[in-house]
Amino acid sequence: MKKHLLILFLFFGLGILDARGSHLMGGEVTWTCEKSGPNIGRFKFTVKLYRDCNGIGYPASVQLASNAPGASNINCNLVSAIDLSPSLPAGQVNTGPNRCPTCADPNLLANAANECIYESNYITITGVPPATGWYFSYSDCCRNGAVVNLSGTGTGYFTLRALMFPYNATNTNPCYDSSPRFAERPQLATVLGNLTTYSSNAVDEEGDSLRYDWAHPLDGSAFVGSTNYPFAANYSFTSPTPGPSFNAANVAAALDPVSGIVSFTAYSPQGAFVTVNKVTAYRCGIKIAEIYREIQIALLPNRTVANTVVGSTFVGNSPPDIAYTPVTWDTVGINQFADTVFAGDSILINLQARDNEYLASTATGPLQKVTFSVTGVALDTSQTANTGKCPFPPCAYLNKTVPTTPATAFNTIQLKWNTDCNHLPTQVGCVVLKSAYNFVVKAFDNFCPSPAVNFYTFTVVVVAPPEMAASTLYCADVAPSGNVTLTWNLPPDTGVIDTVKYFKKHFIYRSVANGPFLLLDSDSVVSHLSYTDLTANANGGPIRYYLETKSGCDLRPRPESDTLSTMFLQVNQVGTDASLTWNPISTPLPPGSGKYYIYKESLPAGSGIWTLIDSVANN
Repeated sequence: MKKHLLILFLFFGLGILDARGSHLMGGEVTWTCEKSGPNIGRFKFTVKLYRDCNGIGYPASVQLASNAPGASNINCNLVSAIDLSPSLPAGQVNTGPNRCPTCADPNLLANAANECIYESNYITITGVPPATGWYFSYSDCCRNGAVVNLSGTGTGYFTLRALMFPYNATNTNPCYDSSPRFAERPQLATVLGNLTTYSSNAVDEEGDSLRYDWAHPLDGSAFVGSTNYPFAANYSFTSPTPGPSFNAANVAAALDPVSGIVSFTAYSPQGAFVTVNKVTAYRCGIKIAEIYREIQIALLPNRTVANTVVGSTFVGNSPPDIAYTPVTWDTVGINQFADTVFAGDSILINLQARDNEYLASTATGPLQKVTFSVTGVALDTSQTANTGKCPFPPCAYLNKTVPTTPATAFNTIQLKWNTDCNHLPTQVGCVVLKSAYNFVVKAFDNFCPSPAVNFYTFTVVVVAPPEMAASTLYCADVAPSGNVTLTWNLPPDTGVIDTVKYFKKHFIYRSVANGPFLLLDSDSVVSHLSYTDLTANANGGPIRYYLETKSGCDLRPRPESDTLSTMFLQVNQVGTDASLTWNPISTPLPPGSGKYYIYKESLPAGSGIWTLIDSVANN
C-alpha cells in the first residue's frame, strides 16, 4: 500500500490551545443570489467556522461587517453545528492511544472539531460595488497559540473575508451572481513524511471561471485597517508549510491555480500551520467575486499499523489506494486527471479503493474499512440519478449514495455523466466555448484517531462541437403552379472532424416583392436536401430565399447561404418583336453559372413544343 497522499480529517496531539481564540481553526464567507421564489433577487450570506471542541463554545450568531450600502452589519444565526470528529470503528474500544475524540468528549485531542454554519436572512443590497469591491468580513480574537508559522500567534486577530466586485456597472438589486463555494470540507491534518495533497473543490453555480491563489491571513479587529499577519522566519503566505530550509527532504507547498490542488511533503517540524486559499471568479474575463478559506493544518508524527502483507508494517497509517477505469484520462498533476469531450459525449468512471491495513499495530483484530465520497458542481443532489438537480442539467450521478457505507478493505463506486450543450453556460456579454467541471473523489479509512484520505481529481473539459459551414443553396425551380422547389448541398467534410454529425436544423427564410426576410420553415433531417414552397406564387414576381444552418451548440451566429432568387421573365412586344427581361438569380451569379438559354413555344399556344432559339452570356 502506498505511503503517499495521506490526509487526516482532523488533527490531534497538539495540546490545549489559548482559550481566548482556541475555538477557531478557520472559516470562510460566501453568499448566494436567490433566483426564484418569494426572495428572488436577494442575497443570503453564509459563514462557516471550524472550531476546536477543546476550546470555548461557539456563538449563537455572528455579525458580518460590510461597506455595502444598507448592509453594514449583517446578522447570521447558527443553523447547524456538525461534529467532524472521526467516527469510532466497529469493534474498537474507545480507550488507549487510538481513542476517537468527539465534541462531547474531546479528551484534549484537537481533532475533536465542529463545523458551525451561520446564515443571514435574505437581504437586498442596492447599488454598484466600487472597483475595490464590497467586503463582507468577520473578526475574532485571538489566534491559536499552537500555530508555528506565524509570529505572535497568540496575540493577533482572526479575520475572514469575501469581496463582491462590479460587473459592467450592473446594479445588485436584483442580484445576479452567487459567489463560488467550497464543496469539500477543509482537511486539517496530515502525517509527517508523506506526500500530502488535498482539494477544497470550489464550485460556481453560474459557470464563472475560477482561479486559485495563496492569500495573506489578516490581523485586525475589523477588515478596514487590517494588515497582513506577519509570518515566522522561513515561512510566507505562498510557502506556509515547512520547506527545505527546515529539512532537506521537505517539499514546499504548491497550489495549482486551475484545480486548486495543494501538495507538499514535510518531514519536520510538526505543529499547526495557517494557510489561506483565495478563489477568484471571472465572468467574461471580468473579476466578479473573491472568497477566502483560512484553515490551519497540523503536521503530526507517524504511527505504526500492521498490513495484511506478511511481515510488512508501515510507519504511519496510509490512505486507501485508488484505481480507476478506463485509463484513457490524461495525467495533469499528482492524482489529477483530465479528459476533453464534445458536448453530447458520455463520461463513465469506475473507481476502486483498497486498504490492506489493520486498525492495530499488530495483525490482529479487524481490518480497516474504506469509504468513498464524491463532490462536484455537476453532481445531482439526489446522487444516484439524473433528476436535474444541479446548476446545468443533465447532471452527473453515482451508483451509490455518498459517503458510501464503509466496506472492509475494499470499496467501489461508479460515476456517470451525459454531457450536452447546457454544460456550456451562456453568459451575458460573452460566449463560452468550453467549460471545466471538477469531480473530487475521496477515499478514506476508519483508523482512529486519524483517518487517512486519498484524493483523486477528475476534470472534464466540455467543449462546443465544431459548427458546420453554411449549406449551398443552388437551385430555385419554379413550377407552372408557382410553387418553388429549393435544392441545396451540405458543406464538405473538413477531413479533420465530421462536422455534419453535429447538424441540428436548416432554417428557410423567404422575401416576397423585395420585402423583409421572414422565417418560412425549418427541417431537422440532415439528409433532406430540398424543400418545396407551396405558397410562393412565383409566377407573379421573383421570390428570394436563403438558408440558415444550426449545428453544434448554436453558441455563435448561424452561418447563412447566399441569397438565391427565382427568375421572373417579363415579355414586352416591340413592333413585331418580343423584348425579354429577367432578374438574376443572385448577385453575383453563383460560381460555375453558364449561359441563359432562351426557348420559344411553337404555335399554337399551349402546344408544349419548345425550341431553343438563342443564348446569352450570364454577365
